[in-house]
Amino acid sequence: MTLAEIKDYINRTLPDRTKASDPMYPVGIVRQVLNKMLDFGAGIVEFIVPNGDGSVIPTVNQTGGQGLLRFLSNLISGLTDLAFVNANLAGNGFSFWQMLTPTTKQYLLVVRKEGVGIGVTAPGELLDVAGRIATHGLVAAGNAPTSSTLGVGLGSAGSTNIVPGSTDFCGQILMRTSSDPQGGINQTFSRITFSSPRPRRPRACLLSAGNAAACSAMGKVFLTPDSVSSMVLLSNAAGDALPANTEFLFTYQVII
Repeated sequence: MTLAEIKDYINRTLPDRTKASDPMYPVGIVRQVLNKMLDFGAGIVEFIVPNGDGSVIPTVNQTGGQGLLRFLSNLISGLTDLAFVNANLAGNGFSFWQMLTPTTKQYLLVVRKEGVGIGVTAPGELLDVAGRIATHGLVAAGNAPTSSTLGVGLGSAGSTNIVPGSTDFCGQILMRTSSDPQGGINQTFSRITFSSPRPRRPRACLLSAGNAAACSAMGKVFLTPDSVSSMVLLSNAAGDALPANTEFLFTYQVII
């Protein structure tokens, strides 16, 4: 017999009695228990922990939206709403949501193969949030980038270094001029190479002063994305060279 045939036989043989005053009420409980056991044995279709009315078995007419805890799997072919181990290769992750009405749900969080979405059902990044994020610190990740001094803008012995603790997304750059820095617009000081390529070319690179010398030079220096792999530190002052034998500490932030 198929699963459907077995369940049909149980439902026809055992009456559905939902009132505790009915003499056949225990038989109705047995009917529900047997059906639940068949559902579990064939793969969980639905398991509900109801708000509860004191009964061991919830009523058959338990409407959607009353469950405190609800596990659903493969309600639609190829899709899984919640699965801790998704063995369905055609599946599309799982989600956490709440019922607004018995037939309408609001997604709170989705976990897809493309990423995690909060407030969105189709994340376009590894983490996709619809709305503002509150944090008590700067969110940063990745290893430290590397720097290479270019041109003669910092002088023949000028240098740039990434300060320890920096990452691809934020950190500090220590720039030193030698005794003979050169001026000129778009004079390249240094290229900062990310530890790993970004998913796209950064939208912007923010630069702020970290010491007095850097503060006085803010009108002469800017940081710009060069590619998915690097950004460059340039001069923006025509004919004006930076002060010789000086250390400039800049703080940077990369916006993807």
